[in-house]
Amino acid sequence: MKKLIALMLALSTVAVFSCNKDDDDDPTPTSNNNNNSNNNNTVERPASYIVIEGDSFFATMNRQNPAQNAFRYQFNFSSVDQLDQTNNDGQTESTIGMVLTMAEKPSSSIQAPLTTNRFIKAGEDSANLYFSFFINTGHPEEGKNYLSPRGDVLDVVISNGDLTTDLPAMTLIDEGDNSRTLDLSAGHLEVSGW
Repeated sequence: MKKLIALMLALSTVAVFSCNKDDDDDPTPTSNNNNNSNNNNTVERPASYIVIEGDSFFATMNRQNPAQNAFRYQFNFSSVDQLDQTNNDGQTESTIGMVLTMAEKPSSSIQAPLTTNRFIKAGEDSANLYFSFFINTGHPEEGKNYLSPRGDVLDVVISNGDLTTDLPAMTLIDEGDNSRTLDLSAGHLEVSGW
């Protein structure tokens, strides 16, 4: 009887530890369905996302920005809680704005070296990712701006009129204080009707 009780205790302990396994080692969202901390409902998530400092943000808005000297395309990213707010228009309920800047809009697949320079000129083959943390969001980085580092390569795939790219893991640099950094561990962008 003692052996049976000991065996049952051992099995229940293994089951509890298996259920509480922490999967935070892989920062990439494995599914577009995440639980909302407000109501624990499973909600469909957008395909475009970024993971910064272990937190996932999903694209709620994307558009081409008017620019005189370069091509700029903006994505707004929201936390899961923001995404699930009623009437989230992707602008007022966002934490991060990210602007992809290139000399011109790519019409075919390219490999663009990333640069810290967000003022790319005509004829340059590089790209810049500029991250702005919006104010009044409660995020510890609100009001700060970060730049993509120099050296990584952005693989942009244009196929059937759609853009897709996987962002490489990178260390973002605070625009105002280059000794401050943030880790972007994963990201995926999709734009239909490019």
